Amino acid sequence: MTSKQFHPNKHSIREQVFPFEMDCPATMDQQRLLLSYPLFFRAAQHPLTYLSNLGYWGIQCGPGWLQIVEKAASEIETELQGLLERLNNTLELASVDRRLQRLPAVPKHGDEGHEDGETVLIPFCSEIKVAEGELHIGVSSGYLCDWPTWQRIRAAVMKAQLEAKTRCERCGKPGLLRVGYWERVYCEGCAG
Repeated sequence: MTSKQFHPNKHSIREQVFPFEMDCPATMDQQRLLLSYPLFFRAAQHPLTYLSNLGYWGIQCGPGWLQIVEKAASEIETELQGLLERLNNTLELASVDRRLQRLPAVPKHGDEGHEDGETVLIPFCSEIKVAEGELHIGVSSGYLCDWPTWQRIRAAVMKAQLEAKTRCERCGKPGLLRVGYWERVYCEGCAG
């Protein structure tokens, strides 16, 4: 379901692609990113099934980090596609996950960032935000995610978060953590 929305910064009519855009319009780059990796970013399309910040607010970091997020999303999407192929799963994932959420939760691996009592089949991105000047990519696991796959997903996330510590959040050039009213990673040009 798409509808037209007035975007106050552009003074133009544009298409809404994701439910969260009624409150927080995404940029074209954010829309492209979310649409390019539909398994990993499925919370953006199905916010009522995948309760998460991503589903309600979209990507909450600057444009300079979108390329870093995309590299991680590409690696993770490949892992998720491989996981689905190994599971030979041809069902509509959101529909299965909605039914699965009605079951009692079962504790999983207990790794940092790994939710206890997962109620989805395979991992998904739960949020992308800036916390204390650092990129944070939240990932929820799933019942059918094996340990080696989970470790590769976590490695892709950690690599992205580490790279963002040295890249300007605004433009993507080399940058440093700037501490002031807000903590952000900016290059010299964007800090001024």
